[in-house]
Amino acid sequence: MKLCWFHLMPWTELPADFRQKHASVWVEIDSRLFDAERGHRLYNEFLDELEDAAAAGFDGICVNEHHSNGYGMMPSPDLMAAALARRTRDAALIVMGNSLALYNPPVRVAEEFAMLDCLSGGRLVAGFPVGTPDVVAERAGEFLR
Repeated sequence: MKLCWFHLMPWTELPADFRQKHASVWVEIDSRLFDAERGHRLYNEFLDELEDAAAAGFDGICVNEHHSNGYGMMPSPDLMAAALARRTRDAALIVMGNSLALYNPPVRVAEEFAMLDCLSGGRLVAGFPVGTPDVVAERAGEFLR
């Protein structure tokens, strides 16, 4: 059995009245709720937690891809995995999903995974989600136009 530590990197700074003023934390979340200074602090705390998990002996540390929502502020798990590759030694770096539909060209994912595998000394475990919600794919398409 292998034990892995997974982190969504949620936005933990939602206001107390969030449920009354906002429809959802998914995709349609108001970007004005984000604060760069708090984000800086949270990203570093979350990376510290993943590094601590690796140091504690977890077999793998896991990151994943989420866009425009409050429960996962990690649009690029490859960036997080790259940071972790330099600060950890033994734990597998598990990227639990790059949404290929959001990359143009998708070969970029393969290139980044190859770089991560080399950077980490062969510790990368690559994963892909089986589907991408239409609204996220549509927004990505709008952005790429």
